[in-house]
Amino acid sequence: MYVSIPTLFIFSSCSGTLSVVLASYARNIWEITLTLGLMQGVCSAFPLTLGSVLVTRYFDRYQTTAIGVFLSGPAIVSMALTLVMQAILDEFGLQWSLLLLSGLTAQSIPAALLIKTIGPPEEQTDQTQRGTITKKPVHLPMSKSASFTALTSSKTSAGRTGYTDYHTKKKVPKMVLRQLRRNKVCRDTPRIAEAGDAVLSYMVERTGRKRNSERSGKPPDTFTLLRLRWFYALLAVTVGFIFVNTTLLNLIVALARDKKVTSDVAGRLVALLAFGDLLGRICSGWITDKEFISREHLMLINYTLLSVGLIGLGTFSHPITLCFLVTLIGWLLGSSVILFTSITRNRLGFKLLALSSGWYFFFGGILALTRPPMIGYFQYTIGSFDPIMYLMAAVLLVCAILYIIALWFDNEESPNALQLDQWEFSVDEELDMRWGRDRATSFTSSIASL
Repeated sequence: MYVSIPTLFIFSSCSGTLSVVLASYARNIWEITLTLGLMQGVCSAFPLTLGSVLVTRYFDRYQTTAIGVFLSGPAIVSMALTLVMQAILDEFGLQWSLLLLSGLTAQSIPAALLIKTIGPPEEQTDQTQRGTITKKPVHLPMSKSASFTALTSSKTSAGRTGYTDYHTKKKVPKMVLRQLRRNKVCRDTPRIAEAGDAVLSYMVERTGRKRNSERSGKPPDTFTLLRLRWFYALLAVTVGFIFVNTTLLNLIVALARDKKVTSDVAGRLVALLAFGDLLGRICSGWITDKEFISREHLMLINYTLLSVGLIGLGTFSHPITLCFLVTLIGWLLGSSVILFTSITRNRLGFKLLALSSGWYFFFGGILALTRPPMIGYFQYTIGSFDPIMYLMAAVLLVCAILYIIALWFDNEESPNALQLDQWEFSVDEELDMRWGRDRATSFTSSIASL
């Protein structure tokens, strides 16, 4: 990591405030483009890209809910600031309105400085009833019988050491591997039901050893990211969602007018879309955090329902039906936007999370450049916005199908019935396993009590 995320937040807050102050003294369109366009756009990119990444650094089990609460702030401000800024413009004019807005933007500077003072989770201590517990990376040992088998078993026909627990014949759930591999055990890590079945927390897949960047300690680069096929699967679903979300926000009023509804109904559609999006961000995170359904499955369900809702927007024109569909679409949009960071972290790892998020927004911005000519084509050539709703529904369905194909290939290579003999351990794990053999009982009991 060349520059820490809190440092980038401080730079973004100071530069963003300066850009708004300079915009208040702008006298022509080029100065406004430079300040509110270029400078403010660059400054806004840092918190937009890295905000959710920073949240996942401090939350593990409830990270989706935490991301939803974090992203609900901009949604609330965008709903309230529109009315406030209109009143300020009517009262003070444009220049003083921008100066007041710069004061509001400056409030992010002390918040960024406060984030800078908060250390990473492994450096924090929790005051609990059991005393002071320092959060540090730990390795979960195997059960005694599994450790003994792993150290004493002979080579198999494939030429690798067998690590199956022949005493219990237990299968290692895929969820347990994902939760424990390359992870730190904190208070909000999911509990392990049976302490005797604890597995090693750092396993290396047979088909992929440690990356060169991980061995050398250097930050991962773009070439490392581009070699991962899950990057492209997540790129498709994320960029497709960004395109649909931003296009719908730009078209909702024009679509209402195209449906020949009144201006009051059009205003209600905008409010219902924002309200549903806010509720989806705040209230839907617990569905996956409580493990009622996995994050990836919920994302696929949301994409399917969004496609149905968009087809409904292009088909129906009754005001009540439109209000219901817009509220449902808003909920699904808010419920989906909080899932991408968690899914990316689970698939690519925390070290590649910030880099991959930047590429997702970059390609999403490039695709957004096609929106103005596309809207103009449907408005002036076709004369209706209904076909563009069908087009966005098709985009979401294609993204969902591509992700299902990626999941299918992943299951083909890594069957659900995973066993320990399908994995190999690194040299460091061998040493940790020997150390953990004598302390298996004490460690597993302490982990199970978290």
